[in-house]
Amino acid sequence: MNALTKKIVKIVAIVLACILVVGAGVSIGLWEYGKDVYFKNKADNIAYQQAHMQYLREKFYVDYQPKGEQTFCNFDLEEALNSGVKYNEMAFLATHNSYQRLSTETTRKYQIPFKILSFGIETFNKTDFESDTLTTQFELGIRSIELDIEAMEKGSQVSFTVMHKPVMDSATTCFDFEQALEEIVMWSDHNPNHLPISIIIESKQEVGPVDGLKIFSIEHATAFDNVLKTKLGDKLLTPADFLGEHKNFKAMREADDWMKVKDMLGKVVVILHENKMTEDYVELDETLRTQAMIPSLLYKQRNRDYASIIIDNNPKKTVKRKDTFQQGNFIVRTRADSYPKFSEERYELTEDCGSQIITSDYVPRTVRLNQHTYSFYGYTVKLL
Repeated sequence: MNALTKKIVKIVAIVLACILVVGAGVSIGLWEYGKDVYFKNKADNIAYQQAHMQYLREKFYVDYQPKGEQTFCNFDLEEALNSGVKYNEMAFLATHNSYQRLSTETTRKYQIPFKILSFGIETFNKTDFESDTLTTQFELGIRSIELDIEAMEKGSQVSFTVMHKPVMDSATTCFDFEQALEEIVMWSDHNPNHLPISIIIESKQEVGPVDGLKIFSIEHATAFDNVLKTKLGDKLLTPADFLGEHKNFKAMREADDWMKVKDMLGKVVVILHENKMTEDYVELDETLRTQAMIPSLLYKQRNRDYASIIIDNNPKKTVKRKDTFQQGNFIVRTRADSYPKFSEERYELTEDCGSQIITSDYVPRTVRLNQHTYSFYGYTVKLL
């Protein structure tokens, strides 16, 4: 190696070292700032939820009159219930990230350096997305919601939070999960004959090391089940309620014996969104009879004995698999759109796919009124 080459190598090494040092410094600085962003947003989230719950207790339910479920159905509900329509024979319009509030100004400022560092590839295009509160969604006929859950450990105590991402996207209407359940119970108590509410729980597998937040693991599952059972009480329909005398969900499906909707009025079903923890959750009790949640699976896992609810988010694929789903008496969740993208072609496929839980980011709402709306031609529940 000649002198010039050695000099060039040395210069390149110094430049790379500087880049690494600067990069590490920037990363540390951004993370420290990110923690400040998180705690500011946490305080805002808690204040928002507390004010909302106080409003519900002291104002909203004063002289409250329920609208009645027929309002949201494109069929004669009483006739359907009397005929014995089952849970898998109705379709429910659902919300995705059902807790999400508009991103705070603090969060938007924090996102700027990441947009720059990614040369604009990362756009954070959901900063202008927001959902109504859970109560408002129920009032508009939504009977299926999705909540993203993270565990929070403080000493020996474990609690659960609801949000998308701790720093980048943490604005939420129901930060404290137990209070979210209280809100659901409060609405249910005032609407005792409501159609079943299906709650899809997505246990988050990516969490930043701040404020005791932890990836929702199998170690948290029992505590989470206990929260569900305690807070929802006799409103909760568990796997045991669906199984009845059947050995497993496969046997229940083969007998075409999903619960009748008339026996589910005023109740709540909790579905564990498919992820790498699902099998571990089932292994806690392979009969599922002591569990609080019904595990959902992917299409490729449909032959398992505990398969009952399938996550199949692409309606183009769901249409092709429609006969398999119907012959197997599965309940299927698919997505009609994904904010900010939607298309009439996808909506047509969704209409034809035969799914029972159809999730949209554009459901009827009181926010984002300048954006289009998707529904079942003005309704949120339909017969299949």
